[in-house]
Amino acid sequence: MMTEEMKKAVREMISEYMEGAESETEKLMEKVACALAERMDVSALEKHAVHEVGQMLDCYGMENVEGVFHEFYELKIVMCALRKHFPEGMTHRIWTEAVEEYAKKFGVE
Repeated sequence: MMTEEMKKAVREMISEYMEGAESETEKLMEKVACALAERMDVSALEKHAVHEVGQMLDCYGMENVEGVFHEFYELKIVMCALRKHFPEGMTHRIWTEAVEEYAKKFGVE
């Protein structure tokens, strides 16, 4: 039988492992986004983003929640590629404004 201390240690090990896997996925996503940014211009990336949004809506219409998230993450990759074409600081400013707007909207401080 596992003690609470042993359970805590196992949870911490699993958490560290998952964070490592997540960071590897983040690194790969960044490489993919860079490759897309090199291969596609702004117009092509914008069209591809709209396509991903359409795919997301299709999944939503079919009540496929996992599919919605899959398409969301594909959209995130395309958006990361698109931001490579934007002036430095622009996406951070937009992200900050969006977060602050939602914080006000939902009364979060």
